[in-house]
Amino acid sequence: MFFVDAVLTSHNVCLAEIARQAASLSGGRMHYALKRLWRFLHNPRMDDDAVVQGLISWVWPRLQHWKYVPISIDWTHNESRYPWTTIAASIILGRRGIPLMMWSYRKGQYDGHLSRNHCEQDFIRHLRQLLPKDDRIILIADRGFARVSLFQWLIKENIPFIIRAPRSTQERFMGSQLYGARS
Repeated sequence: MFFVDAVLTSHNVCLAEIARQAASLSGGRMHYALKRLWRFLHNPRMDDDAVVQGLISWVWPRLQHWKYVPISIDWTHNESRYPWTTIAASIILGRRGIPLMMWSYRKGQYDGHLSRNHCEQDFIRHLRQLLPKDDRIILIADRGFARVSLFQWLIKENIPFIIRAPRSTQERFMGSQLYGARS
């Protein structure tokens, strides 16, 4: 499918840029590529998971020589399109990332999840189901994810992770690991 190649080669997620790149790759016209892309994205039969799995199956063979596969998870807040927020997972490639999966919500509303924390755990759980079983995967997140309950859950689920945390969270986490306390 030209759209996956177009996303990866255009380095841009703007629909017009993806359509322009797809037209270039297929030898077609940008107008018709944009129309096809629009229909594809608005098709009620489109399965988001199938798209993610297709992208993963395209990318994964190219990572076979990697010792580790770092997958970054982060929230993005689009200030120009307030009130939307997106949680995204990307394979880190140098200073860039290949987006694998994204969920978007209105700020403060997490579609049936009790909280943002539950949303994050469901996102990671769902991503893990779509990824190949591979011991090289390491989840990487910033200090916004630094909480003892997430650390404990990741360890329980046997998910390797690197999460930057303030010292107070590190101390609480280490204490809960040593003394079995809940935080």
